[in-house]
Amino acid sequence: MKEKDTKAITELDLRDLFRDETIRDLEKTIFLLRELRLSEYEVDVCISSESLEKVLFDDEGSYTSREAQLLGETIFFYVPDDMLSNASDDELESYVTENLEW
Repeated sequence: MKEKDTKAITELDLRDLFRDETIRDLEKTIFLLRELRLSEYEVDVCISSESLEKVLFDDEGSYTSREAQLLGETIFFYVPDDMLSNASDDELESYVTENLEW
């Protein structure tokens, strides 16, 4: 990471969460979750990677399982994978606020 200003980064191993065979068979099962402060809105949110988003949702935009829905409802925004682990909080906040679709 570029700076030590991150609030929290958590590794999520979906093999322990999902019972769906398609999820357990994924080559990449560790995903990152990151807590981010959106100062403009005075709120802390959980963000994750676009690769996790692809696991949680099917091609029609529906959750792939009940577990996926429970997890997905806690995530505010999905960012590019490399950005999640490499960008500073300020960079992430700018990206999220610029790409929000209200």
